[in-house]
Amino acid sequence: MNKEQLLCLAVEQGQIPRYLYKYCTVKNALEVLKKHSVWFATNDQFNDPFDCAMQISSQYSALDWRNYLTSQGVDANLRDKIINDMMVNATAGVNIIRESVEEIKKNIGILCLSDRCDNLSLWAYYADKHQGVCLEFDILADPSLFSVPKKVSYDESFPVINYLQNNGDVVEALSHKSKDWLIEGEYRIIKHNVTGLVKMKPEALTKVILGLRCSDVDTNNISQALSSNIYPNVRLCRAIKNDFEYKLSIVPL
Repeated sequence: MNKEQLLCLAVEQGQIPRYLYKYCTVKNALEVLKKHSVWFATNDQFNDPFDCAMQISSQYSALDWRNYLTSQGVDANLRDKIINDMMVNATAGVNIIRESVEEIKKNIGILCLSDRCDNLSLWAYYADKHQGVCLEFDILADPSLFSVPKKVSYDESFPVINYLQNNGDVVEALSHKSKDWLIEGEYRIIKHNVTGLVKMKPEALTKVILGLRCSDVDTNNISQALSSNIYPNVRLCRAIKNDFEYKLSIVPL
C-alpha cells in the first residue's frame, strides 16, 4: 500500500481529519492563490527556536557503529578504526551524529497545518491579529501532496533519537513540540528534499475564510484572486464574532 492509499484509509477510519487548515496573512494567502502553491518550510525558518529540537542518544554499542558504517559503505579497516575511536570517546560519536542529523534536517520541508479553523489564538498569532485568512484544504483532493499528515506530539522534554539504529527517528522527532503549543492542534506534512513553494492541485483548496478584521481592500483582492475559476471547489467565507462566547462562527459570503 503506497502513501496515497494509506492517507485515504487513515481518513476513512477517522485517524486523520479530511480537512486541514492554514492560518496566514493576506499577503501569503494571495501568494498561495496566485501561484497555486503551499510553503514547505525548513526547521530554521520556524519562529520557535525549540521547534524540531531533539536529543541525540549516546547509548551506542560497537555493533551499532559496525552496522551503520557498513550500511554507509565504509571500508572495513577504516570502519574498525572509527569504531575503536567511538568506544573510547562517545562524545565525539554524538557530535558526528549531530552533524549528520543537521544535514538531514536542512533538506526536509514541513507544511504546518491545524485541525481547526476557529482557533482564536491561531487567528491572532498567525493570521495578522484576525486581519488575515484561514485556508481550508481537502487533503484527499491532492493525496500526493498531503501524504501523510503527522499529528504533532506536545512534550516536556526533547524527543530522544537513536540515529544509528533507526535514522527515521529524525523525521519522527520533527513532529514534536513544547507543551506550550498544545492549543494549536497541529498536523505536519514532512517531505525529504522538498522545500519552499510546492505546487498543489487547485481543487484541494475548498475554503478561504476571511478574518473578522480583514479589510475591504484585502477582501476585494482575495475575491479577485478567486474569480478566475481556477479553484472549482472553493467557498469564500468570513469569521464573525460570537456575541456571548469566546467563539467564532464561519459564515459563507
